[in-house]
Amino acid sequence: MTFHTLEDGQNGGYSRKFDSIELSRDLKNRPEALLNSLIHEAQHAIQNREGFASGANPAYWNRRMENGFDSRTAEERREGARLQEQYEQIRESDPQFVAAMEELNAMAPKVPRGKIDLNTWEQIVPDPPEWVRYDERRDQLEEQYGDRVWDWYSLRDSIDRNARNGGRMPTDLYRDTAGEIEARDTAKRRELTAQERRETSPDYGSEDTVFADSGDGYAIGKTTDNKPFVEVTGHPCGRAGGRLGEDRQGEPEEKVPQRHHRGEQRNSD
Repeated sequence: MTFHTLEDGQNGGYSRKFDSIELSRDLKNRPEALLNSLIHEAQHAIQNREGFASGANPAYWNRRMENGFDSRTAEERREGARLQEQYEQIRESDPQFVAAMEELNAMAPKVPRGKIDLNTWEQIVPDPPEWVRYDERRDQLEEQYGDRVWDWYSLRDSIDRNARNGGRMPTDLYRDTAGEIEARDTAKRRELTAQERRETSPDYGSEDTVFADSGDGYAIGKTTDNKPFVEVTGHPCGRAGGRLGEDRQGEPEEKVPQRHHRGEQRNSD
């Protein structure tokens, strides 16, 4: 273990590659923070040597999410499965209706609609032909199936929202990483008496715990609310470059098509 001048907010780090711990010189004047950081990083070293679940960092989970990792919680996954089961039940009971709606959905134009004056609802710019054809087909299906058309839109939107907008951000996944839960708990338990440790079960995580592949190193710091985070770099304290990954920006939300008839538009000046 060695002391170094680290970036602001960084308390230290553990390098798997060098099997070493580096701590911030600033910790020398903060004995409690020094001990907590040392124990946290020492637990990462134990994880490495014993083959336990390792730590991670927000940047790591950001990359995993960009590669398609399902960041939803267990409850969100259950809700997604429930919605999908509901959809499949509709398909089984009326395959012709679902096939017609999926065909209509595939017709949805990529070009914008025309424009209207929201004060008078007067058509200013006509719809492109693609939207005219789409509306005609939707009106035909609404005549045939009634409100079931809009119920289908609502269910599909719920399924899409669950898959697209559900889930945790990289910082949430870092918090729920098995190795980080263990390292935080190890530092926390040092403050317990022997009796309290016997009576207090370790934090084993929950159904939302995630597991990370091994990284090169883990650097512990603090967020603006004074809670720990870690940063993975080639070297645990960033001397080989690297920085915290930015959280994914939310994608624009798609909405259920508004219920309207031909001649009514959704865009305005």
